[in-house]
Amino acid sequence: MKKDIFEKLTDSVKSTYKEVAGQAKVSADQTRVRTEVATLKAELKKLYIQLGQCYFVSTYEGYGDAEEICMDKIMEEIKETIDLINELEQDIASCVDIQKDSFVQYKDDLKSLWNEEEGEVFVGKSQNIKHIKLYKVCGECGESNMPANTKCKNCGTNIE
Repeated sequence: MKKDIFEKLTDSVKSTYKEVAGQAKVSADQTRVRTEVATLKAELKKLYIQLGQCYFVSTYEGYGDAEEICMDKIMEEIKETIDLINELEQDIASCVDIQKDSFVQYKDDLKSLWNEEEGEVFVGKSQNIKHIKLYKVCGECGESNMPANTKCKNCGTNIE
């Protein structure tokens, strides 16, 4: 029994390390993409200013064709920048979803590891083994609770 518990604990620590490392990498990637989006939005503002200047010059100073060509070029750059921003924001949303799914899968895997028959003393029951009090783990959020707790200290769910 002790060997099984220590093997499970080792597996839990390893899987937690892998999950944390993976989540940190994904978060770093998200930060990089969010910075890129912020930079593109700043460039977009500059393009709008240039467009306004071209419009003003063509309308009020009478340059006409040359400024119209300039406006067409700026409008194309604006469209490309907006498309790129939208694409990057979709990548961020997708990345967030993947990150959430990964964490949910990690929690489920960890719960199933400790919910096996021989590990059942750790989940849902308060017992003393050689004067060691075992914690109750909330089935809803996974929070460890003192053996005397009847409700989860994190989410308030009743603990059997």
